[in-house]
Amino acid sequence: MTKSNRSITLAMIAASCCLASISQAEIQIIEIQATTSIRLYADYTFQDCCDLNSVSNGEASIYVSTCATMGGYCSEGKKVAVWNFELPEVPENAELVYAAFQGRHNAGSAPVYYRGNWYPNSTLGYTQASWTYSWGPIVGTANSSGGAFSTSLPIELVDGQWTDNYLVLTAYNGSGMSIYNSGTLAPKVRLIIDVPDELCLGDMDEDGSVDTNDVLHVIGNWGDPYGVNDIMMVLEHWGSDC
Repeated sequence: MTKSNRSITLAMIAASCCLASISQAEIQIIEIQATTSIRLYADYTFQDCCDLNSVSNGEASIYVSTCATMGGYCSEGKKVAVWNFELPEVPENAELVYAAFQGRHNAGSAPVYYRGNWYPNSTLGYTQASWTYSWGPIVGTANSSGGAFSTSLPIELVDGQWTDNYLVLTAYNGSGMSIYNSGTLAPKVRLIIDVPDELCLGDMDEDGSVDTNDVLHVIGNWGDPYGVNDIMMVLEHWGSDC
């Protein structure tokens, strides 16, 4: 998959809050496919089996493996899969509930070893790939079942901001596997984000405005859960539109 269009799927689930003056929060599930993928590999033309010194465009499946020799000569060069994911813009008050790196391969229950690093743009070449594979600070192992791998990603969302705009991830298994890299089987970053709605103070009946209906709503439910402070809140925000 060379420079595929980013695919983002949103699923929204409403979660009710306990106070009438607070509208509903929203859980968003966002699935992101890579903007670009490449293979980082050892070109063993000069019998350098293990030195990752070259890159090529990602294909429909990317084979990864360790280096190997036979009779003192290279028989296979080391190979690593690399992707660049563009993280979405989210509201400032959004909170990251969970992040995961997921995909599929042809090696059953074999794990996938990954590293990651943040970058400011969509450029993905030898420099980004080799540095991330060797020194990327985001490190982990994705367990697999039936060829499907998944692992949590230790990334943060602070005041609606990611560490940077793009996340490069590398994947490797020395025993050899083909990681599928096309369509719905392509690796993805899966985010679960909580986006609380803003408070609508005084809107006790949650109709989007503060007016007579809110006074009547408070009186009709006096003592359970409303009281004098709620009447004062309605009057303070009288005429507001949420």
